[in-house]
Amino acid sequence: MPRYLRTRSRSVTVKGEIQSWIDWQSSGPPDAISRVERVIASSISDRHGHPVVDSPLVSTQRKGCMETNGYVITQGTSAGGRKYIYKNYGLYSALNPGLALPAPPGWQLDLIAGTNPSRPVITPPEMLQNLIELPKLLRDTFIFLSNPKARLRNYRNVANDYLALKFGWMPFVKDLLDLLDLQKHVIKRSKELQQLYSGKGLRRRLKFGNDTVVSDSKLVLPFESGRSITYNSSLITKRESWGTARWHPTTPPPYHPMDPQWNNHVRKIVLGFTPEGLAKGAWAVIPWTWLLGWFTNIGKYSLLHSNTVPANYSHLNFMSKITLERSLSSPKPDGIRWHVLHIDTPQVTTYRSRINGSGPILPGLSMPFLDIGRLSVLAALAVQRIKR
Repeated sequence: MPRYLRTRSRSVTVKGEIQSWIDWQSSGPPDAISRVERVIASSISDRHGHPVVDSPLVSTQRKGCMETNGYVITQGTSAGGRKYIYKNYGLYSALNPGLALPAPPGWQLDLIAGTNPSRPVITPPEMLQNLIELPKLLRDTFIFLSNPKARLRNYRNVANDYLALKFGWMPFVKDLLDLLDLQKHVIKRSKELQQLYSGKGLRRRLKFGNDTVVSDSKLVLPFESGRSITYNSSLITKRESWGTARWHPTTPPPYHPMDPQWNNHVRKIVLGFTPEGLAKGAWAVIPWTWLLGWFTNIGKYSLLHSNTVPANYSHLNFMSKITLERSLSSPKPDGIRWHVLHIDTPQVTTYRSRINGSGPILPGLSMPFLDIGRLSVLAALAVQRIKR
């Protein structure tokens, strides 16, 4: 059966109504009935058939419409206010997650570099630079600890100490921890290489980023003569994105997985004693390449074509998941004598998509998001250059 596009959908209809009486004390039939039907529709589109290969996918799943039950009595004249009874009345509003998250510029290069079985964990040039800078870091730290108040009074010294912590101590401690965990990294990489040389190949997943955005708004239930109940509405948007790649060897394994030579080979890769590891480290120690790394991922280009572990990548996929959840809380009545309303279950929309990677593998160029960490670095650099 040739592959074809298929779309499956389902919908749930929630029927509700609002009954109202002119006199809140009335016990007879309602004076008016307002009925509503909320259709909660979900769908998924993918490809089916043979040959089975990775294909795009789009899925939109919805559940909940904040069903409302209870009653409301509005303020009235001496004859009494009006009465409303809610029965499964859905406070449904469309939550549109928008289009699929686009693949960021250069995401294919990031995915290949981050999943390449030849990627180093530690690079000798960076470790050597950290060792060369260590005496200066120790001297500056001793000066700071000997008289911290005096150092903190001078804004230029504060900027220098912060940059020394950011670009000196933190990379050194990271490399030191990686060395202490060397055996763990070697075992993990050895398992990856065993999967690579298995019949199915190596499949790895790389996270691109997660973020959560919370926005607040108002939802108003209107009644007669301008009376209303206002709810605080909270919309939580969670975004996740990741990529997967599959690697297949181009030559048989050089050693048996249990041979000492195999372990030495894996340790060499992890420690960066490889052409791509040395190239990556040399790029990292060049001044100001960290700033260039904010705008482009050209520093990962050395891992695009690696021969230390002969393997080819395939089946590059970029996935995204967006979850929107709306809930209500804190009712504020205006011109209402009494109200007892129960709102069940929040309204949730989940959007998933899969995009297949294609096209040339090129470095990406993008405008970075200036979070607090990057802003602090720029501020420290600016303080350094303020004239006395």
